[in-house]
Amino acid sequence: MDQLPAEVLRQIATYLPYDSVHSLSLVSRRVRLACHDWQVYKAIIDGRNHRTLGNLYGSDGLLKWTRNPIASSTVSPDECALYARADYKCWTISLKEYQYMYPSFVQDFVQWGGVMAARAHPFTQLQFHNYTHLHHLGMFTRSNDLSAADKYIFTFWAAVHLLSFPIPVRADWVEGISPAQGYRREPPFSRSIEDGRLSIYDGWNQLIKKLRPDRRWYRDTLEDLVRHDIPERARGISALPFQELCVKSVGLLGYKYRLSRLWYGYSIPPTTRARFDPRSVKPGPLGTEIPFESFMDLPLPFRGGSGVFAGCHLKTMTSMKFLEDGAWMGFKGSGSLQYFDLGIIDVRFKVIGKVIRNSDGHDEILDGSMPTIDPEYDHASYLLDGQTGVESLVLQGLGSDSNGEIHFYGSIFPASGRITLTTKDENGRMIYWLAFMTPFGIFGKQAADGGVLVNTDAVYLWLWKEDWYGS
Repeated sequence: MDQLPAEVLRQIATYLPYDSVHSLSLVSRRVRLACHDWQVYKAIIDGRNHRTLGNLYGSDGLLKWTRNPIASSTVSPDECALYARADYKCWTISLKEYQYMYPSFVQDFVQWGGVMAARAHPFTQLQFHNYTHLHHLGMFTRSNDLSAADKYIFTFWAAVHLLSFPIPVRADWVEGISPAQGYRREPPFSRSIEDGRLSIYDGWNQLIKKLRPDRRWYRDTLEDLVRHDIPERARGISALPFQELCVKSVGLLGYKYRLSRLWYGYSIPPTTRARFDPRSVKPGPLGTEIPFESFMDLPLPFRGGSGVFAGCHLKTMTSMKFLEDGAWMGFKGSGSLQYFDLGIIDVRFKVIGKVIRNSDGHDEILDGSMPTIDPEYDHASYLLDGQTGVESLVLQGLGSDSNGEIHFYGSIFPASGRITLTTKDENGRMIYWLAFMTPFGIFGKQAADGGVLVNTDAVYLWLWKEDWYGS
């Protein structure tokens, strides 16, 4: 074989699964140089030679990876090999290891799972994912044996799946009783991943309790501050658990929103019909539509580590250009299947200033573009107590919902993605939000009047870019 022309070796390699090509490349340096080619790796991915998992589920084996990054010779052979290896991992996963989250599977998955989900790999859309798997995943992400960054990767993958997976009506009926028969509960599919029978409502309340000044100190960073060698009350808490919970909430609430439209239809109150806009009832974009790779500085599979992946969206998504470019839209709701507010549309943000927390504990205006910070909207400044050098961008925005115009005021902190946001409607009603910039857009939970985070009504806000649909 070592004597065959390079063109023949490449042609042979295109008909082989990844593991066979990898073994073939070990025969000699000449064979490796022939096989280590972007066209070979692209052919391996586009083919179905190693799709053991997909072939078990009929048409799933025919799904094509449309956002495969191997598109031309501009991608180095080494990068192509990593993506081909990750594709191979996706299609040859052990169902038993996946279902029960074996340690060997966990250690392997965090090296490629998040990146492949962000690249819209068909693995996230396979029909074999069911509520039993997601229940185990929910239980698993509560484990103290897993780092916060590793939990984030599993949660990100699950959110992409929940936002992409088609909702089969019969699968969401409870105990075989259809919604038409008047028996409506949370379906097992959406209940199962809620932190292993822990709802997102309870998850938020637990984190809120930890933020109380007499319990834990907060730091605006994505570093994992959990240390098991010190008492829990003395440990710090970073933005990473909030980012993970926001991503989980996006997946679940986005799924439930689609489900609520399936069950309840588009019920529009008569008083709102005059100004009704169809976008007001449009569900969020599918996980496979969101162009993650355009604003996430994605590490290569098997490179960079889980900590790098957790924050790779912040540089672009917290920039002035990203915030101001294009319109945002979304919805606020309680997370219940019975009720979701009509959506928020045509939101335009404008950055009006840049601020830094100085050594005296006061906010200092850096660029002089903003004369003052209205304390009425600076509702979570206590989170920066004891911190200096923390920069933030001050935002204003204008959008609309079924009741008219909505004004937005707040600050975004690029180091963590945290956003302190206040919305004010035409009637002067103000709502305070603790939010974070996630790869799925802005997501947050309502805070109490004055911005003190207590266990208030479970009302959530999710805003995404309008041009993400069909991307």
